[in-house]
Amino acid sequence: MIDHSTLLRVAAQQPPVPELGDDCISWALEPSGIFSVKTTYSLLAEPLWSMEEPIWRLVWQWRRPQRIQIFLWLVAHEKLLTNSLRVSRHLAVSGLCDFCSSTVETILHVLRDCPSTRSAWYRLVPMNIRGRFFLEPLKPWLILNPGSRDEKWATLFGVACWLFWGWRNKGLFKQDFVRPRDEVQATRATTHNFEHARDLWSNTTQPRREWRWIQWRRPPPR
Repeated sequence: MIDHSTLLRVAAQQPPVPELGDDCISWALEPSGIFSVKTTYSLLAEPLWSMEEPIWRLVWQWRRPQRIQIFLWLVAHEKLLTNSLRVSRHLAVSGLCDFCSSTVETILHVLRDCPSTRSAWYRLVPMNIRGRFFLEPLKPWLILNPGSRDEKWATLFGVACWLFWGWRNKGLFKQDFVRPRDEVQATRATTHNFEHARDLWSNTTQPRREWRWIQWRRPPPR
């Protein structure tokens, strides 16, 4: 038996018309309908995002540890291997969050909305952006935070996201891993260490100039 919706789709198909000739395969990217390597390469090489978007400029101007900068770049590209992405790649059966099991595990869920991280954000997020912080979609959320004029908050945000993602993975794949009892304190301490290391590096890399008088001295007679 064929269901009703299938019958409607079949009925909507135009029957063959002898005057139009036989059906044939046509390549939609060429006016002639003939397949070409050039148009195929153009299709595959076409960028999926524009470098003019503010999110990319903000990520690459985020002058903090490079490992976290690359992590934020992956977040902006939506390339973190969450359960929802694993399901789309046929690497997992369920897309639900492994910690709360209440919703699909997206990037925003892992980094912001899951109860395992949300409580820490309530203690970290400044009051003046708290309303928008928990409502924005992914890219506006990234523009709001790493792009903040408050450099300390921009650094703290990036470090927190990086730590929350790392703790989540260690909790899943390392049996002996113990999540910090006070995640906020651990996040602030890590941020402080990064900032201290950056200050030390900037001080040691400043060019130093020293004046020395150079003159020739005749060697002693033999």
